Amino acid sequence: MAMVLSAFVSACASKLAGLIADRIAAGLGVEDDVRTMQRRMERVAGVVADAERRRRPTSEHDTWLDELRDFLYDADDIVDLCRCRGGRLLSERRARSRSLNLVASVQKLHARFEIGAQIRRLNGRFEEICKDRLFLSLAVVDDSKAEDGSSAGRVRTRASTPLLDTNVVGKEIKSATEALVETIMRVDDGLGGEEGGVTVAVVVVGMGGIGKTTLAQRVFNSRRIAGGFPLKAWLCVSREYSETDMVKEAIRCCGGDYGRAETLAELQLILRSTVSGKHFFLVLDDVWDAGVWTSLLRLPFHGAATGRVLVTTRDQSVAVRVGARHIHQVKHLGVESGWELLHMTAHLDGDEIQSLRDIGMGIVAKCGFLPLSIKVIGGLLMTKSRSRAEWERVLGSDAWSMADVEIKGAIFLSYEDLPSHLKQCFLYFSLFPADFVYYRCHLCRQWIAEGFVAASGEFTMEEIAEQYYYDLITRSILQPHPDYLADQSRCTVHDVLRSFAQHLSKRENHLCGDLQTVGSSSLVKLRRLCLTNLEEVMLPCNVVSYDQKCLRTLFLVGIQKFDTKLIVRLSNLRTLLLIDCNINKLPDSIGDLMHLRYLGLESVNISALPESISHLRNLQFLNVKRCTLLTALPRTLTRIGSLRRLGIEETPIRLVPRGIGRLHSLVDLQGFIVGSGSDSSKMQQGWILKELDSLSQLRWLRIDNLERATIDIAATLITKRHLKRLELSCTVKSVTDGNPWDEMEVAKTEAIFEKLHPANCLEDLLIRGFFGRQFPAWMESSSLCSVTWLKLVDCKFSVKFPPLGQLPHLTFLKIVRADSIVTVGSEFYGQGGASTFPKLEFLWIGKMPNWEDWSLQIAQATCSSLVQLFPCLRQLELKDCPKLRALPEQLKHATKMQKLLIQGADALKKIENLPELSGSLHINGSRSLASISDLYQIRELYVSDCPELQFVNNLNALKWLYLEDETMELVPMWLSRLAERGENHSEDGLELELHCSTAMLDRCLMGNQDWTVIEQFTSVAAYCKEAYMCYSRHPVSYHTSKAGSNSK
Repeated sequence: MAMVLSAFVSACASKLAGLIADRIAAGLGVEDDVRTMQRRMERVAGVVADAERRRRPTSEHDTWLDELRDFLYDADDIVDLCRCRGGRLLSERRARSRSLNLVASVQKLHARFEIGAQIRRLNGRFEEICKDRLFLSLAVVDDSKAEDGSSAGRVRTRASTPLLDTNVVGKEIKSATEALVETIMRVDDGLGGEEGGVTVAVVVVGMGGIGKTTLAQRVFNSRRIAGGFPLKAWLCVSREYSETDMVKEAIRCCGGDYGRAETLAELQLILRSTVSGKHFFLVLDDVWDAGVWTSLLRLPFHGAATGRVLVTTRDQSVAVRVGARHIHQVKHLGVESGWELLHMTAHLDGDEIQSLRDIGMGIVAKCGFLPLSIKVIGGLLMTKSRSRAEWERVLGSDAWSMADVEIKGAIFLSYEDLPSHLKQCFLYFSLFPADFVYYRCHLCRQWIAEGFVAASGEFTMEEIAEQYYYDLITRSILQPHPDYLADQSRCTVHDVLRSFAQHLSKRENHLCGDLQTVGSSSLVKLRRLCLTNLEEVMLPCNVVSYDQKCLRTLFLVGIQKFDTKLIVRLSNLRTLLLIDCNINKLPDSIGDLMHLRYLGLESVNISALPESISHLRNLQFLNVKRCTLLTALPRTLTRIGSLRRLGIEETPIRLVPRGIGRLHSLVDLQGFIVGSGSDSSKMQQGWILKELDSLSQLRWLRIDNLERATIDIAATLITKRHLKRLELSCTVKSVTDGNPWDEMEVAKTEAIFEKLHPANCLEDLLIRGFFGRQFPAWMESSSLCSVTWLKLVDCKFSVKFPPLGQLPHLTFLKIVRADSIVTVGSEFYGQGGASTFPKLEFLWIGKMPNWEDWSLQIAQATCSSLVQLFPCLRQLELKDCPKLRALPEQLKHATKMQKLLIQGADALKKIENLPELSGSLHINGSRSLASISDLYQIRELYVSDCPELQFVNNLNALKWLYLEDETMELVPMWLSRLAERGENHSEDGLELELHCSTAMLDRCLMGNQDWTVIEQFTSVAAYCKEAYMCYSRHPVSYHTSKAGSNSK
């Protein structure tokens, strides 16, 4: 990756200053040389940013920047060497005896001479770079340019980062969707009945970022498409894909099972069998090679009854090669739609929308009316002041004239506006494949390991890295994954932005999965490499040769054969990540990787970590996850004083080294395994809780096997004043034979949890496997006053919940498998306060086999007519609560609720009087449900497997009904009444999707017994196992797969 030099120079200068301040440079006898290098770096720092900004298209300019970059990498490595050797010499000086140790003295002199010689050589190189006439021509910096944008360097915190607005704007996308759906539904008119089995391709063509995928998504989710095609599948193709993986994904999306099949021929036969005789709609998104359809998927899908394939591509020739029946060229946004998208993304208010409109129109035009460009610029403007002068400065920027890459101006302008630390983080995305899902925690650790993040004030590097992450979301560079909008813990990057990052990073040959290209490339030195899904990896000579050993990051994912001894030849490696690789052992010489900061092993078949890992003096992050053969940690692990994160989740590790409390730098400990400890051995069966006392910097902590703790523990957690996330876990045992824990164990565990009182800084709490009868007393508002996320999982023997209703900042509550709970009442809400659960937005309660009664009645002593119940609740989910008899009447006061989902509530008889529920109601498997009424604002109703439902009334705003019960033989009376009211009360009518028996589908066909009910709906899609029927009233459309039935 092409390191951002302005950030790199500043970081190196700071590290050199640290060598001087810590007396390491003096101890090595190189203080004068280090000071000289530091002074020159501070001088260079003033002009590098301007040099990068100018980006002169000359070989002389690029060569000078490359020389400076190579020097900085080497200087960064020397800092590590100084700290490693110098720190060792200083510790030996303190520990050595009074007697003269001649050997040690000679070794010290040799180390000082070696390091001094290297620094002097580097200073010589640096002097030549600084004498270059290009540098001298850049030395005069315009102060106004240096100062401009300084406010952009301030990092926003999570609290100031809003959720991205996912609404699609503009009449263009709506009309294009309607037209494309109409084309897809009517394209069969010209086929004729004798051409059954024909597959028709429709292609959406447009440049990157213009909205092809957005349009395809709207078509895919169209109700008419859902009604016309019982089988739907979405495949994202991209430029590079595996043929076998693509066919496997197609089988999975179509509801099939490929089992152990691996060859392409086997998989194609399975896919053909899976879709045989079915009416399908397939989307192939982001196609670069028509062969994915013509050579790979067309033949298997040809076995279907009929089908439509919607292809999105940037290449017009792809449309021709796939044999498109219709080509849709995506148009740019209109001026008004573009302005609407811009001011929404920039979060302008009413007055600002009017005052900035003219400038905004000019910016939209500069963006070429491309949605992605407008959204990215909107993210940039969100960080600026909302003044005309600031917006005019953006409109007049020279960056719009960049001419190297697609939709260059807007993206390049947004990139240039990023502070240098965010530029580095953005360029890091070039290391990953298209459509990659980024985990916040992984990204932040890798950024730290790469040196992109520096500690500042009271904040840890992890907290600062999270601020970077959320700032990239604010700027619309990272897009939160739809399934993780609540905490934004996972994200994606648009492929156009990722390609732009690769364009800027190409000089350091940042590649993914192409060994031949790596081996043949001679552009510049390779710094970072990611290889995925290869049968065998042999690193090319230019990666491991003596003069090219500069690889700093190596990701290996899904590699079947790799000689791990090659790793130790990469002496400058800082990040090493192995995922799902067929590797059985790490070499002992891995301890020689002096620069290594990040070591990640996931789903790797190693049975032990080498003891030499203790030599990794710079190691910050050690993750061993899902390594199922790993039962022990190295005895010498506690010598790694630099370790910040130890993650051992989902491993059978039980044997651990004594003295984990010596790892004073730990901020993240996932998998503190509680055991009996030992006073005599260096290894022990788990740690004792007292060993946590000295770990004062912890922010994230997971404690396992708490039932093994001793009852005489001190209050270990109350002193953790920085702890943000805490997991407390006991071993979960089977309860098929009753309570597997005796009374003494229960009392002991209750006492242990009582002493695990956290400090009031805690934000996220998970309790898993607690088998006490009563939750600890500290689970009330004064103790958990900062908690926003709370999860109680497998607490099977607690007879009542703690008073969580008074937690002032709780926004997310999840309760799973609380088997002993029978009633939930006033004890759940607590006493005092103007509201219960004042900030709760999401409530999820599931797998509660004995829960019968739920009351929202406040205790009489504190009852007040002014008490608000769930004032912020947006979503309520109740799953697998078979004995729950009724919803609380007071739930009607949850004025902001948008979604209610109930599944497996067999005893529930009615759902009524929820006038504020404004979005959707999902009911599944409530076999006693008889009535749904007085839900005046819901727009969508999903009913599945509710055979006793007889009465549905007062759903005045209903637009969409999903009904599924394959045992239904007749159209229920409530459905007939609902159809009549839907036709009379709604201008748009009511749409129906029906999954029923064959007999009922026959009755619903045109001209049959229940057709008079069906034709009152605006549209109907009805399915049974063997056939389907689709009907639309406006425009009139009817077709069915039933033989002998009318179609028109």
